[in-house]
Amino acid sequence: MKKTSMGRREFLRLAAGASIATGACAALVGCSAGKGTASTASDEAVLGWTDVNFEHDVDVLVVGAGPSGMFAAYGVGSAGKSVLVIDKQASYGGDAANAANDFMLSYSNVCAEVWPDQATTMEERKEKLKKYFPDEDVYAAQVHYAEGAVEAFDLMYYEWGCEYNLELNYGPYKGMFYPKDGIGEAASNWAKVFDQVQKSGAQFLFHTKAEYLIVDAEGAVVGLRAFDSMNDRWVDIKAKKTIIATGGFASNQEMVAQYYPEWTSIGCVTTQAMGEGIKLGQSVGGALSPMFGAATNLNADTEVIFLPQMFGRSFSILPNGKRFYNETSVHESASNCMANGYFEWIAIFDDEIRQGPNKKQVDKGGEEIYTGNTVEELAAAMDFPLETLQAAFDRYAAICEAGVDEEFGRTLHLENLQPPYYAYFNHPVRYKTSGGLWTDEFTQVLDENKNPIPHLYACGCAGGTTDIPPACGSGLYAGRCVVAALEG
Repeated sequence: MKKTSMGRREFLRLAAGASIATGACAALVGCSAGKGTASTASDEAVLGWTDVNFEHDVDVLVVGAGPSGMFAAYGVGSAGKSVLVIDKQASYGGDAANAANDFMLSYSNVCAEVWPDQATTMEERKEKLKKYFPDEDVYAAQVHYAEGAVEAFDLMYYEWGCEYNLELNYGPYKGMFYPKDGIGEAASNWAKVFDQVQKSGAQFLFHTKAEYLIVDAEGAVVGLRAFDSMNDRWVDIKAKKTIIATGGFASNQEMVAQYYPEWTSIGCVTTQAMGEGIKLGQSVGGALSPMFGAATNLNADTEVIFLPQMFGRSFSILPNGKRFYNETSVHESASNCMANGYFEWIAIFDDEIRQGPNKKQVDKGGEEIYTGNTVEELAAAMDFPLETLQAAFDRYAAICEAGVDEEFGRTLHLENLQPPYYAYFNHPVRYKTSGGLWTDEFTQVLDENKNPIPHLYACGCAGGTTDIPPACGSGLYAGRCVVAALEG
């Protein structure tokens, strides 16, 4: 990466999210050693005209080193283009550290090889997507993400040595691959991904937070100004194309209140999902896709990633002892709990799960995992009303005996629990958000009139159409789209 400079005569401006006070402009410009002064602008996103001092000059800048950002960088680097990845955190991975890290890819080549009886085809996947996304552009994007997800998983599994448990597909979904060391235990896999991305030619700058997009007089994004927190200095980066891959906004209380106010009163398992990339895109005219929230059933009090209903015998109840959803519909647990007026529910399970793919995560629960050889012992350990718990066990046993869940339609793992019994108190918690910068089929950020913002792209939870795309798939596809655009 070569060092260049560009003066005031190029009419570059800095743009950032509207949440950044205009007064910060003076301080920022002051950092450039008197090379420019702030000017007044009617658009609050325009922080002023200033000289820049480009320390890096690359084909593509990727903002965010999570799964989608790393795969975006790989797509660029493996095509022989120069690519720089920056991230405000100390290392790669993003919110993958707080995720289950499973892949549900029945239509993947790996599934066809490992579990042919569960395999579906890409054509079947396309048919499903067509039903969910009737808009042609949105549908096309989702197809590309699906194809990218298969390619990304092929790379991880066949070429990069990432390891997944292939002994049994425990989940309710066909083609579900989870890390060999268990749910949430994917550090070694992401280390291998990072190594391969580096080998493709990508360079990384950590402790480097994106603050302002640099835009020319025609409104085209030509780079970015970031803050290097390790060295307490500003860094200007010139790039032919910029990809925003900064994740969602689950940690940003203000944005959650704006777009999904029902979730403002609960905690968040992530700390860094602040929506900066979304705001950066907005600062240069980027429009938003439909904004709505999503949450998992991660526990708010510990770091446990707990999904018992996916892997064996279990049922869940509210504090009043009532079941409240189809337990195999993972992402409905938190929302259904809150819809019933509670902020806590109890997962009850046995050794099929205690010793299954969730074992390491359950172990992390420590003393918060209650156990008993009888319902009476379990109730005492939980300090929970015996009568209420016994009634819940009896109702669930009746459902298992009948083989039909008339209330919620559950069909998977309808089997009676076997002692010893275990219980874990779960709490709704924010984890991921869906909705971000509106992008076209080729991941380029669009304005309110659906015109592309020159040279600006987005992937992962920071961008998309209407839903959270597969992180790796959307990133890999974004990288490939950028390469195609560079080659004309």
